[in-house]
Amino acid sequence: MRKNACKVALGLIMFGTIMAQDPILYRNWYAGQHINPAIIGIEPCTRLYLMVNDRGPRLTDFWTGRANAYATVLLGIDGFSEKLKGSIGVQYLGDFTGGGLLNMHQIALTYAYRKHYSRSSFWQLGISFLGRYYSVDYTRMVFPEDIDPVFGFTGFNSARYDRYVKVYPSASIGFLFFSPSLIAGIALHHLTRLRGYQEPQYQARVSMHLSTAFQISRTSYLVPQATLDATGKTYRLQAIIRWRHVKWSLYAGAYSGFKFLDGVLLGFSHEVKGLRLAYTLGLDLNGPIYSGQSHELGIETFFCPTDKRVSISECPAWR
Repeated sequence: MRKNACKVALGLIMFGTIMAQDPILYRNWYAGQHINPAIIGIEPCTRLYLMVNDRGPRLTDFWTGRANAYATVLLGIDGFSEKLKGSIGVQYLGDFTGGGLLNMHQIALTYAYRKHYSRSSFWQLGISFLGRYYSVDYTRMVFPEDIDPVFGFTGFNSARYDRYVKVYPSASIGFLFFSPSLIAGIALHHLTRLRGYQEPQYQARVSMHLSTAFQISRTSYLVPQATLDATGKTYRLQAIIRWRHVKWSLYAGAYSGFKFLDGVLLGFSHEVKGLRLAYTLGLDLNGPIYSGQSHELGIETFFCPTDKRVSISECPAWR
């Protein structure tokens, strides 16, 4: 009985941690309204994108012995509308931990109002409304001592604590400044709060991002980028240096949060036949639960007239 009670308590702590922190994506500039609702629509065309992030194996080994310890799926579409005087976007975010032990599904609707103060520079004020669905399956919470070499899983399987489900709304608001050589923004997430005993599990999150560019040849640039996410007493700081060519991008960076250096990342992207393809390798060094390799794949496509596409020489600080 005491053992099961400890597992329930640990499960609630893990569940609360997941609720307080949004999923981690390395290429968060491609994540759109996940980092800042005002960032959508800065591409000159309607953009359809998909990202998949599969993180290190140790969480799998500890909890369930199965694959896909920590997987995140992001699917969305956004674009600018002259009639609406701003950008609109729809996004799905799915987060799956421990082979299905903890799941989160989110649908977000976003609008960003745009105000030009020159031909190529503007600011946007965005707001996003979203609904989230959380579930935890305690029957899949397995400790090493619960695995019998003959019978397999023999541990925690109490019907009293089979599942816990929570559905609630949330909202975010953000501001973005955009120019060909500088992009900066700040956003406040989780404007609504859970009440009662769950309120400490759901805290406001602040995100800030900055990108600039330095030309090194006629068609290439160095693009430093920095992103800060802070929730309660926790934070994640990510810094990237990117080499941008007309159709190629190579980048390297580091991130910290729990310790001074939590990991490093390496990646590239390539644009071919209207598609932008990206791959990022993350090496988690000091994660709170898992450490190891993480892989993130991204794909984007654009729908726009030829005369609407803006070249890298006009906006080198993009992405």
